[in-house]
This record gives sequence, structure tokens and C-alpha cells, in this order.
Amino acid sequence: MILVTGATGFVGRSIVRRLTSENIQFRILVRSQNYKDIFGALPFDVALGDVTDKNSLETATKNVDTIIHCVGILQERPPHITHQKIVIEGTINLVRTATSNHVTRIIYLSGLGTHSHAPSLYHQAKWAAEECIRRSPMEYVIFRPSVLFGKEDEFLNKFIKISKFLPFIPILGDGKYKLQPVSIHNLIEAIVRSLSGEITKNKIIELGGPQRFEMNEIMDIMLHAAGMARFKFHIPWSLAQVQARFFEKIPFIAPPFTTDQLLMLKEDNVTNNAEFQKLFNLPLTPLSEGIKEYSWCVSQPH
Repeated sequence: MILVTGATGFVGRSIVRRLTSENIQFRILVRSQNYKDIFGALPFDVALGDVTDKNSLETATKNVDTIIHCVGILQERPPHITHQKIVIEGTINLVRTATSNHVTRIIYLSGLGTHSHAPSLYHQAKWAAEECIRRSPMEYVIFRPSVLFGKEDEFLNKFIKISKFLPFIPILGDGKYKLQPVSIHNLIEAIVRSLSGEITKNKIIELGGPQRFEMNEIMDIMLHAAGMARFKFHIPWSLAQVQARFFEKIPFIAPPFTTDQLLMLKEDNVTNNAEFQKLFNLPLTPLSEGIKEYSWCVSQPH
């Protein structure tokens, strides 16, 4: 039995659909019944709860061999939704309960840029969660992908929504920072191949797409695919930081970006894929090809 946490998120949904298509027995951990709106009547077990609820984890990890741990947050909403509570303490709770229930392997979705001296809270929390997992008696596989793209993502789709209402595309900073967009399909394939076996045991695997782009270039590719003409409006870092602090002080709304996200953008998010290709030898989908899946792409295949 496999347990999937964060099952209703972008990565989690893709994992659920892939496991279902291969008739693999699994269980999802969800906070509410809204999973029915997302998945319908799919054939899997459901455990209600979350990583902050130790009792629900006790039930969720019963008779489980492998955990695919996808819980994470991009933005904090204090006091309840914070990196400390969800990512760090949540992973500690999960690891302790899983260990007591004799789970043998955990696959963790971390992020590229995670390291012991990372400046952002996001990457610091991911590092702490990784450390907890590495210290556990379970076998582990840790994936660190660059920015993920896919037809249901919150990356390109977010910018397209903005572009529909504005004559320009807003870009934080000079837009020259580099990203290595990776297809959700490539990540899911690697995760499924890592469910068992010695090859991926206790590995940390960085993953990026086949090409490195400046943010400006990614926006050009996206706009071209959507058949839209927009000019780029660059928001200076100093102004973006002021705006982020302002939005963060407004309760009950999600800010368009945070000071922590600005810190992450200032670091290039790229890798050489050496370990990934050594383990999987998997062809990586170019952004220009993968973007054809999106509903707004003018050359979407029929």
C-alpha cells in the first residue's frame, strides 16, 4: 500500500491519476471531502486528516509500505499555515508515525535550491524536512525539481490569467534570472520508478528540464504559444520588496508574491541533471513541446 500526502495539489493530482491508471493500490491523505470534486469516484483508499494531526497520521500510515510526501506551501498564512508548522513539524510527525508503523520507504518532493545555508524560508524548511527524512530508518528518495510546468500548473497559467486583463506582462526584477522548467510528466515518471528498488535507495535527485531559460525568455515562449502580444513590464527589486511587505500585512488574502519568493528568484534555479539521467535515462520534455498541452495554446493538439 502506498500513501500519498498532498494529494490534491498539482503534483499530488498527477500522482493519483498515474497510480490509478496502473492499478496500483494506494491511499490519499486529505483534509476534507473536496477530493471528490477533484477525482470523482476513483478506486483508492482515503484517510481524512493532515500532517499536523498525529492521530490521523496513525490511521493513514497503517499497512503502508511507501509514502509519497508532497505536502508543501509556497506562501505562509500565519499563524496556522507556516513553513514551520506544515513543512517541518508536519514532516516530523509523518516520519515518526511512519516509523512506528514500519513504513519502509518515503519519497519526498523537495525543491531545487534546497541546501543547508539557503536564504529563503521555503528552502530552509525543505532542508529541515529533508534532514528529518534522512535521519529516519526508512529508505528515502528525495526529488529536487526546478519549476514544474503542466496544463494544471500554477506557474504559466497564473501569468496567462494576468495577461488576459493587462496589456503587459509583469516580471519581477530584470527577468534575467535563470530557471529550468521541467515537465510534470517527467517528474511523475521518475517518482513511479522510485517506488521500490535499490537503484534509487537513499538518493537525492535534482531535476530540471532540458533547457535553461531566463524568465524573460519563458514569458516570450508562453505568450507566443498563446498567440498573445504583450510587452514586458519589469518591476524593480526595491519596489517589489516594498509591495511584498505591504501585501503580506493584509490579512485573509494571498499576496501575489512574498519577500521570501523574491529571495528565491534572485538565485538561478538550474542543475546539470547528471544524477537524474544516470538513474533514469529519461528523455526530458522541452518547454516548447510540453506547452502544447495547455488549453490556451493556439497549437494545442486535437
